[in-house]
Parts: sequence; C-alpha cells; structure tokens
Amino acid sequence: MKRLFQISLDILMTSALPVLLWIVLGMILRPEIANVFALTYPLQFVYMIFANVFAVGPNVTARKKKNNNVVFSNMMLGCLLVGVFTWFLTLNVDGYISLMNMEPEIYRNYCIYSIVLIFFSFVLQIISQKLYFEGKNKQSNIMNTIYHISNFLLIIILSMYVSEKIAIWATLIIDAIIVGGFIIKYFRYRKFELLLWDNIRNTSFGILDSIGMVLIYGVGFWNSFSYGQKYIDAINFEELTTDTQWDMLEEAIDTTAKIDLTSKTFNYRKSLKNAYKFVFILIGTILIVDAMLYWYYRPELWILSILVGVQIIDMLLRPLIGLRWNYLQIKDNSMKHNVVFLGIRFVTVLASFLPTAFCTYIGQLLTAGLEYIYAKIKCRNVKEFKLGKRN
Repeated sequence: MKRLFQISLDILMTSALPVLLWIVLGMILRPEIANVFALTYPLQFVYMIFANVFAVGPNVTARKKKNNNVVFSNMMLGCLLVGVFTWFLTLNVDGYISLMNMEPEIYRNYCIYSIVLIFFSFVLQIISQKLYFEGKNKQSNIMNTIYHISNFLLIIILSMYVSEKIAIWATLIIDAIIVGGFIIKYFRYRKFELLLWDNIRNTSFGILDSIGMVLIYGVGFWNSFSYGQKYIDAINFEELTTDTQWDMLEEAIDTTAKIDLTSKTFNYRKSLKNAYKFVFILIGTILIVDAMLYWYYRPELWILSILVGVQIIDMLLRPLIGLRWNYLQIKDNSMKHNVVFLGIRFVTVLASFLPTAFCTYIGQLLTAGLEYIYAKIKCRNVKEFKLGKRN
C-alpha cells in the first residue's frame, strides 16, 4: 500500500496540479480557458504511447536482461524524437484546435502551453520510471514536486500581471531549465543499446491501450463536442475531476505489478487488497471534488451523473483487470493476447462513432467488460489468482 501511494504521489503532482492549474486560470482569466484541458486531453495518450516505448518498456527489458544501457539509450532517443514531434504539433496548433470543433483565436496560446507541458511531463516520466525500478521512489517524488509546484506558481502569478504570451513563454523557459537539470542529474550514457522490439513486446498492452485511447477520445470528443456547449462543459468538468484519480490508479497498479512480476514477488491476494483500498479512496476524492466545484461550473447534473457513474464502475473493475493483464504481459506474452487487446480497442473505437454525446463512455464500459471477461478466462487456471489458496 505504501508503494502504491509513493508511485501515485508523482501522478498527483503530474496530474492534479495541471488540473488545478486550468481551474485557477479559468477563474482569474476567463472561464473558457479551463476547456483547454479537454481540448488537449486526447494528446496525453499520444505521449503515453511514447512513454510506454521509451520509459516503461526499456526498464522491464533492462530488468530481464540485466542491462541498464537499454534505459539510458531509450531516454536519449525518446527525448529527441518526441521533442521533434512536439515542435511540429505546436507549429500546426490551429489545425488541431479546429479539428476538435473549437476556436483557434480563443485557445491558441494556452493550447501551445499545454502541449509543451505534456512533453515536459513525458521527459520526467522517463526519469521517474528509471527511479521506480531502482527503488528510488522518494527521489522521483522530490523531482516531480519541485517541477510541478514551480510551474504552477509561475504561470498563475505571471498570468495575473503580464500578457498571456509573456506569462506562457517565461514559464516554459524556466520549466525547460528545471527539466534540463534533472536530465543532467540522472542521465548516465554508457553504450547505445536500444532493443526497441523487446521494449515494445514488454509493454505492448500499454502501447495498444494508448493507441486505442487516442482514437477513442479523439473521435469521441470530436463527436460529443458537436452536440453543443452543455456537453463540452459537462465532459470538461468530469475530466477535470476524475483524470488525476485515473492516472494515479493505473500508474500505481501497473508499475507495482510489473516490478513484482519481474522480481518474482507477486502476491495477488495482497495486491488486490491494497488496490481496492486505493480505489475506494480515489472514488471518495472524486465525489468530494465534484461537490466542491459544482457550484462554480454548474454543468448539467443529469449529464454529469451519467459520466461520473461510468467512471466509478470502471474504477471498481480496474484492479481485477489490471493485475491479470500485467501478468499476461510479463509471464505469457503471446501474440494472441495482443490481437485480442487490439480487437477490444477496435470495438471501443467503433463505439466512438455512435450518434450520441455519450459515445465515449459507452465505449469505456465496453472496454472494461470485454477486458475483464478475457483476462478472467485466460487466468482461470493460474495458481497465483486463486484466492482460495494463499500465494
């Protein structure tokens, strides 16, 4: 349980403070600025693809092959390639905003800011994954706390006294200096050994999941936003109040399971118990935050109730799903599992085209149900998952 909280503390910094940042910016500038969070939300999953390839996968590969050169080589290549991708995305930001059925003139500056922040978070995640697998969770906590608090204070304070562009660029320059300092501190280049295919195989579920989420939320939000402002407001509110909890839950469970499985210390009974304690705490925070912020945003209550209800159902299933899929990834990494996983994501992507503003959330429930059924069947004879016997 302690390790779940240590890992999730980094996510609290990387997810909760950005959420709070958009809430505060919307209050001190203009309310529509808060919608930048939902506008760039699909892009987070694009960067999660990169994180799986260049951060999570290399650490699993390094643990299996006892070769830390893999980690450092992927850190270097990942920062370079993803940096170029980010630069290209910011140059074409107006096209992206228009694609999402929103107005470039209103959102351009802070959309660029949000994209660059996602890139910096990617770089920190590369470093954090390295530290997790080395058992240096506290160092990762300190690093993320320093960066995210400084970014939060800078953009909020500067936005109150100077123009948007000056506030954004001054903050990003200082952020870049801080991130660069952490790269220098933790990067130790030895020998270039990429082992890219091994990295992909060791985190293929995460990669496929992120690809699916890009399509699901990209298409789904484009579809949902076309139904009018009340759906945009309700979806943005729901994402603001549940995104942090989702990031904390998935990262903590997945990272802990991968570490235990690769070090042969996995205990399903204990992992499941700790995961559900964590889930109930996170659900409680969702309900509290919803009650606190509802008075300001005033989204349609019936729409919000449906959206939050879907999130809670999915969260309650997630420990049962996550532990089993991580086991299949590490212990039985067959192509069959990847094909099934991709098929489930394809079904969910199709749901994003349904003629309803709730298309994304219908797809989310389909994903959870199908993932649970498949993982339950495939792990039914695995002794580690038999709760009737102590592992």
